[in-house]
Amino acid sequence: MDLTPPRSQPKKLITLTPLIDVVFILLLFFMLSSSFVTWRSLEFATASPGGQVTSETKSVLLRAIGTDEFALAGSRYSRAELPDALQTVKAKGVDNVLVEVSEDLELQVLVDVLDLLADSEIPNFGLSTQ
Repeated sequence: MDLTPPRSQPKKLITLTPLIDVVFILLLFFMLSSSFVTWRSLEFATASPGGQVTSETKSVLLRAIGTDEFALAGSRYSRAELPDALQTVKAKGVDNVLVEVSEDLELQVLVDVLDLLADSEIPNFGLSTQ
């Protein structure tokens, strides 16, 4: 019979590093696969070939002069003045607004203008290049 006390085995430590790694990988996955932006769409009809314009249709040209200045129906407006100008044009019975797009026009400015046109409830608007 052996009377010597049994040797105690060293305790194995459980590390949390693998668990933390998995949690960070899952967090990264869900952050990258989630969308935090609410996407909206604009109704935008394309012109059909052979479309006819009647003499009763009133149209105006909206041209971006810079990022903050626009020409609408021969008058210049700042970006802040443009919503009121569009309401004035609509009150005059304008049915169509043609937005002239240049190569140096930023896309966000164009989207802002199209949003303003949609908000002003002008029935038809389209794009034109220089």
